[in-house]
Amino acid sequence: MTNDNATRTCQRCKQDLPASAFGKTSGRRDGLHTHCRECCKLRHRATPGYGRRPVRCTTDVLPGQKGCPKCNQSLPLSAFGADRSRPSGLHCYCKECINVAARSRPADHTSRVKQRERIRQARVEAPLRTKSREAAAAHNRRAKQYGVPGRLTTQHVLWIWDYHGHKCKDCGTREDLTLDHVKPMSLGGTNWPANLQVACRACNYERWLNYEG
Repeated sequence: MTNDNATRTCQRCKQDLPASAFGKTSGRRDGLHTHCRECCKLRHRATPGYGRRPVRCTTDVLPGQKGCPKCNQSLPLSAFGADRSRPSGLHCYCKECINVAARSRPADHTSRVKQRERIRQARVEAPLRTKSREAAAAHNRRAKQYGVPGRLTTQHVLWIWDYHGHKCKDCGTREDLTLDHVKPMSLGGTNWPANLQVACRACNYERWLNYEG
């Protein structure tokens, strides 16, 4: 809980201001932003597009039709593509204007979009890839200790996660998951992907106790 009488320094304007001059945030221990409210307002107003009024069609729209603000024409509803995010269920611009804009894009636009998608997907998969790399290294060390054949890679572990749908094979839970050897390496099981499955820690331990070979 913050003290309103306490003062702190704004990281932008370098002024000592009371705590009430800073906005609240749950991302910091003291619960306050590093920039004061006035600096946040100035930064927000400096962003491109601030205060810009939405583009509207200036021509008279006939009943049962929709106006396109790009070509400024009143067109039938069939001339607009579907867009579930809009209240009307139709796209803001007509299909012809969208096609013209698409044809005028640079030749490498599609490749840049795919590259941004690959970067975004890599950021999403980064924690899972790190966990898979650590699991592969741990199982390879154990396989070397037991002297059993098989060597895992990060891609092998990712394939196993995807094959089992990121859930325990026995109880179906998605919490506290581990890689489980179908035949334990301590009993002669290999470390190849065919001998691995996804199981929660409880099911993994129970199967190890009740394994009969």
